[in-house]
Amino acid sequence: MTTDTTEDPGPQTAPLSHLPRASLRTLLLVIVGGFAISTVSMIWVVSREFNALAEVNRQVEAAGRLRMLSQHVALLAHRASRDGSVELKQFENAVREFDVKLAELRAVEDADLDTAHIFALDRVEIQWQRLKSLSQGLVKKAHITTYAEELDLAQIASATLKAAEENVELYLPAVDDAKRRIAALFPLSILWSMVVLSGLVWLLRKRIFQPLLALGMLMDKIAAGELSIRGAAEFSDEIGRLVHHVNHVAECLERDNSVQQTTLAELRDSEIRHRTLWEMSSEAIVTLNVNGIIAFANPAVFGIFGYQPVELIGKAIAVLQPERLRERHLNGMARYKASGRRSLDWASIETQGLHKDGHEIQLELAFTDMQLSQTRWFVGTFRDITQRKAHQEALMRSANYDALTNLPNRLLLYDRIEHAIAFSKRHGSTFAVLYLDLDNFKIINDTLGHECGDLLLCEAARRLLTCVRDGDTVARMGGDEFVLVLSEMQSKNDVDRVAQRALDVMSASFNLASREAFVGVSIGASVFPDDASTRVDLLLQADIAMYKAKDLGRNNYQRYSEQMQARFKWRMSTEVLLRHAIEADELVLHYQPQIDLRSGRIVGAEALIRWESPSLGRISPAQFIPLAEETGLIVPIGRWVIERACRDAASWMRSTEGAHCVVAINLSARQFNEEALMAGITSALSENQLAAHHVEFEITESMVMQDPVSASGILKKLRDMGCKVALDDFGTGYSSLAYLRTFPLDCLKIDRSLVTDVAIVCAVVQMAQAFGFKTLAEGVEDEAVLAVLQDVGCDIVQGYYYARPMPLEEFKSYLRSHSEKFPASVN
Repeated sequence: MTTDTTEDPGPQTAPLSHLPRASLRTLLLVIVGGFAISTVSMIWVVSREFNALAEVNRQVEAAGRLRMLSQHVALLAHRASRDGSVELKQFENAVREFDVKLAELRAVEDADLDTAHIFALDRVEIQWQRLKSLSQGLVKKAHITTYAEELDLAQIASATLKAAEENVELYLPAVDDAKRRIAALFPLSILWSMVVLSGLVWLLRKRIFQPLLALGMLMDKIAAGELSIRGAAEFSDEIGRLVHHVNHVAECLERDNSVQQTTLAELRDSEIRHRTLWEMSSEAIVTLNVNGIIAFANPAVFGIFGYQPVELIGKAIAVLQPERLRERHLNGMARYKASGRRSLDWASIETQGLHKDGHEIQLELAFTDMQLSQTRWFVGTFRDITQRKAHQEALMRSANYDALTNLPNRLLLYDRIEHAIAFSKRHGSTFAVLYLDLDNFKIINDTLGHECGDLLLCEAARRLLTCVRDGDTVARMGGDEFVLVLSEMQSKNDVDRVAQRALDVMSASFNLASREAFVGVSIGASVFPDDASTRVDLLLQADIAMYKAKDLGRNNYQRYSEQMQARFKWRMSTEVLLRHAIEADELVLHYQPQIDLRSGRIVGAEALIRWESPSLGRISPAQFIPLAEETGLIVPIGRWVIERACRDAASWMRSTEGAHCVVAINLSARQFNEEALMAGITSALSENQLAAHHVEFEITESMVMQDPVSASGILKKLRDMGCKVALDDFGTGYSSLAYLRTFPLDCLKIDRSLVTDVAIVCAVVQMAQAFGFKTLAEGVEDEAVLAVLQDVGCDIVQGYYYARPMPLEEFKSYLRSHSEKFPASVN
């Protein structure tokens, strides 16, 4: 057998069918059989020679015995002839023995057919017959022999002896030959034995010893780890099959070793990954024995508990627990070890831990147990959720409390009302819901800015909290709306007292970043269970009552009644129709001429919006404009008014009589503070190719006085663009003359409520002239008022005395009726 160290790609043990089939058992049988046959043959040859020698010796002995017996017989016969002392029986025995020996030699000679021996025996027999005959006669005649007979006896005995001796001499060469052959066979047998034994040793060495030695070396190499080495069998015998099995075992070991190496590599990779996770994990991981002693800890314990890992090894887990939790933990672990039942979900437990410096931390604990080498261990992972809990609390607060005012928000308010309903039903008590909306808050927010608006809301919340008891709720619904929930009222008069208290505290001035502002509050109230029995209905009816308070002039309080429901439904339906009116082009502009008193010519026209609803008919601006301001629809409506007024003004500017007619457009408070205002105006002028000085924007006195600095900047932008600016409803507000002289204005519009008061009109006109402003009186309806305005020097008037607001085409016709051209100075 030989060994092959060539790398084998896989377990592919070659079959033995291609090798010579030779059973080792058969080989051994052949070897043993051959050795036995050769040995037996040699023994047989040697024994045959020894037998031949023995036979020759026997024949020599027999021949010598014949010689001795012939003399013995002759002697007995001689004695008998002398003294007759020979016993006949002794003589006969000797004769008989001679005959037997002669017969034996004759039998041998006859078998061998040796002529010389036959002739010698014949002579011996002839002489024997003579001697026997003579001796027998002499013995019978005892004492009567003659000398002649004795002489014949001697001669015959001598002849018989001579013949016997000759016969003996014939056997002596055969003895020598046998001895020589035997002497020659000894070295031949030794040589043959050595040859046979050498062949046997060579065959055993080649077929058994060398293959077994090579197989042993192969197995040693395989045991040393050379799993790719293979043995080559020369014969398909037992050793060949053994080599085949060893190769198969090596292949299996190589395959298993490959799998083992892969598994070990995976285990090493897994160990590296887990060790990396163990060391890099942000979660603290500790391993405990059944007695709660920490055996292992990862580096994250320092970041969470403040301990280095080595500080915890060998210490009880109680070092990481607050004192109040330790006994409960020990009882729980003892119960688990005793019964195997868990009282907690080990996958997620929120608990408290103890930092090294003594402060408690919020933890999320995951726990499990495992068996390692018949030993139970517990593994716990700790995650610091202190920040998460804080965030959750913050989220819970943000979900239930208003971020600005810290009051309960809408969701928490709903929950409070539901609890109040359940409590009242259970105890037969009553409670009230008050819906509050700040009056003019949008104006303050839009003019003074959102920061001032936020300050106002916070201060309003603080004031409202002073109006209720500790068990009551003050919530912010959103925007400038608040809700009060008055629980367990003793009487319905409690609602009135709280509402009046809210009106009183909200009527005081608000200091907003060194700016003073005033707001009112409109309050509506509903009572459980008199007005409603559900949360939705209570809020809805309080909201209806609040809008009733606004309709009655704002800054007052109304308790819900069934009559309010119809008004609320009208308001809701009107709001829906108004939203569709913008898209359906149901809004139109009417124009009221503005007359120059010195020339009597039309110098401008105020654009006034009208709503022609297919379902409701003509709706007064006094009805839908406040609704639009409350719902925010005033912004798209105002944008539409600017675009349509510019388009209409461009259409009349193309005629000679309308070339100098300025269009006056009213701006709402929200529109005035809108960032896109300037871009919208620029776009409208550009699209209609209308010069900016043909447009005049009217703003109210209250709008500019909410934030004079900001308003002055916006007015300046309008003037820089080329537009004119008029201060509308002058005299109805609280304008500061110091601010008024700094505003970039072109005209003061005297409110219709003041045009009949000559002193006020005169003062306004003189002030306007001093500031360089024109004056325009609106609401002129009779000639007496007109005469007064002319006397005091008012520049422009408008009112029913000249014309009512009219559609565009009627206004164009009205312009054509005044054929006189406007003087340039009127501009």
